Amino acid sequence: MRRFGWIRVVAILAALVLVAVACDSDSSSSDDTGGGDDQPSPDEIDLTAGLTGEPIKVGVIVEETGGALANPEYPEGAIGAALMVNEAGGIGGRPVEVLTCDTANDPNTAAECGRMMVDEGVVALTGVLSVHADQFLPLMEENKIPSIAHTLAGAAGFTSPAAFPVVGGS
Repeated sequence: MRRFGWIRVVAILAALVLVAVACDSDSSSSDDTGGGDDQPSPDEIDLTAGLTGEPIKVGVIVEETGGALANPEYPEGAIGAALMVNEAGGIGGRPVEVLTCDTANDPNTAAECGRMMVDEGVVALTGVLSVHADQFLPLMEENKIPSIAHTLAGAAGFTSPAAFPVVGGS
C-alpha cells in the first residue's frame, strides 16, 4: 500500500477512537485472545464480538468504485477499527457498527448515501472521500452529524462546518 494509503487507514482508526471517547468516557478492557495465521472471510467475522447492546453506528461514504478516486480500503480500515473496539468491550458495552456507502462517483448516489446515513442514525461519518460531498454534507450539517477524518476532495469539505479534515487538501 502506498504511504498515503497507510496514513488514511491510520486516520480512520484514529477517528473511530475519537468517536468512541466522545460517546462514552468509561473504558473496558478484555484479554487479547490473539489469532492464528488462518484468516476468516469477512462474512465469518462477528463484527459485534458477541456484544448485545444497541449498536453505535458510524458511517463511511466513499467512492469505492466508478472513478479516479476509487479507494476500497477506506471502509476496510473503519471496519477493522470497529472490530478492535468491539473486541475490547465496545463503547460502554455497546458494539460499534460501520455502515458503508459507495457513491460510485455519482452525485445522485452520493445524496442517497447521505440520506441513508441519516435514516440509519449514524453518530458520525469517518473516512469520507468523495468529490460529491456537496451532495450530502449539507444534510450532515442539518442533522449535526460530523464527518471526522474527512479527506478533502472538493469545495464542500473545505467549507462545511460538519467536515473535520485530517489533512489540508492537495
